[in-house]
Amino acid sequence: MVHTSRSIKRFLCVLLTINFCFAYHTNGQETSSFKSILNSFDKANQPNLSSNQNLSSTATEVWRKTYGSGLLPGHDGGTSSTVDDDGYLYVTGYSQGEGGHYNFLTFKYDPSGHKIWSTRYEGAGNGDNFARVILYNQTGYFYIMGESTGAEGNFDYVLIKYNKDGQEQWIARYNGTGNGNDYPTDMTIDSLGNIYITGKSKGLSTGMDIVTIKYSYNGILLWQARFTSDGEFDDDGRAISLDSKDNIFVAGVKRQNGKNKGVVLKYNLEGNLVWSRSFLERFNDISSDDSGNVYAIGTYTLPNWSWKYGPGDRIGVIKYSTEGEELWSIKHTKLEWGNFITEIGQENLCIMGKYERGFIAFLYNFLDKYEILIESIFFLCYYLFKSVIYSINC
Repeated sequence: MVHTSRSIKRFLCVLLTINFCFAYHTNGQETSSFKSILNSFDKANQPNLSSNQNLSSTATEVWRKTYGSGLLPGHDGGTSSTVDDDGYLYVTGYSQGEGGHYNFLTFKYDPSGHKIWSTRYEGAGNGDNFARVILYNQTGYFYIMGESTGAEGNFDYVLIKYNKDGQEQWIARYNGTGNGNDYPTDMTIDSLGNIYITGKSKGLSTGMDIVTIKYSYNGILLWQARFTSDGEFDDDGRAISLDSKDNIFVAGVKRQNGKNKGVVLKYNLEGNLVWSRSFLERFNDISSDDSGNVYAIGTYTLPNWSWKYGPGDRIGVIKYSTEGEELWSIKHTKLEWGNFITEIGQENLCIMGKYERGFIAFLYNFLDKYEILIESIFFLCYYLFKSVIYSINC
C-alpha cells in the first residue's frame, strides 16, 4: 500500500521550499502509459531507450502558484499535497505568522489552479508549528499531521481533521511520556479510516524513541507503541506503511552497540510488536505488496570511506516476508541516498533517490530475488516524474 500523498496521479503538485507549486498532466495518458511500460519489463525484454532521450515532454505544465507571507523572504515552505476524488488539490506547509512564529498553512485549489480557501493553525502554545503530511480519505475528509508547540513549550505530535470546506473537525495532540519534544514524520490511513502516525518522542530515560500511535476516525487515541533500543541514545521512526490486512510497518533508525542501524518494525492491529529486523544504517521509506511482503529503502556508509572520495552514503534495499524473513537484499556501491519507494503496477517496485547531486529512479520486480538492471529506467523515471522526485526532499 502506498501513501495517498505519494501516489502517482494525473494531477501532480510539486512543493519546493521556494514556495512554487506546479501542476502537471498528460491528457490522462501519463499514468496508464507509464505503468504499461514498467509492467512490460523483464530481464530479456528491455526497451530501446537512450539515456539521453528527453522524456520530459510527456508532462505539460498547466499552472503554477506561489505564496509568500512577505514577512521574511524564504520563511514559508510547502511540505505535502494530496488530491480528492473531484481533482481538487490540497497543499500544506508552514508559514510565518504575524507574531513571528510558524503556523500550519493549508490551501485548496481547483483543477484549474484557482484558490478556493486557505486556513492556518497557530497551535496551542506560544511557539512554532510545522505541517509535515496531508492525506485525503475516501470518506471526504483530509488530515494534516505535524509538530506543534504545546502549552509547556515543547513540540508535540498534532493531527487535525478537516472537511472539504476547510472546516476543522477535531484536533488530537500527543505529548510523550518524557514530556519533552515529540516529532512526527509520517502518516497513513487504513481501510476503516483509522490514522497511524510514526516519528520520535522523548522517553523518560531513553532519549528519543520510535513512537507509533493509532487514532480512530473521530480522533480517539486507540494505542501508542514505543520502541527503544539502547539506553539514552536516540531512535527515529521515519516512514510507515500498511499491508492489505492493515498490519503496520514502521521503518527508521535505532542505536545499537554505539552505531546506527536501520530498523523495520511490524505491529498488529492492537499495536503489539510482532517482529523487528535490522539492515543498513538507516531506513528512509517502506512499502508492502498485496502478499504482505515488505520493502524498505535506506542508506549505509561505504567501508573505509573518506571525505576525499566524496559522499560515502549509498543506497540499500531489502525485502522481507510478512513473517520477517529476509527474501533478498541489495547494497549499491555507487548510488547515493535512497529516499523514496512506490509501487508501479502489480509486479514492479520503483525506487527513487539521489545520485551525484541529482536524482535517480530504478526498478525492482516483486517476484525476483534481484533487481532488473535497466539503466534507461533511471532516466525514464527521472524525466517523467522529476518534479515529483524533487518534492521528496522538501
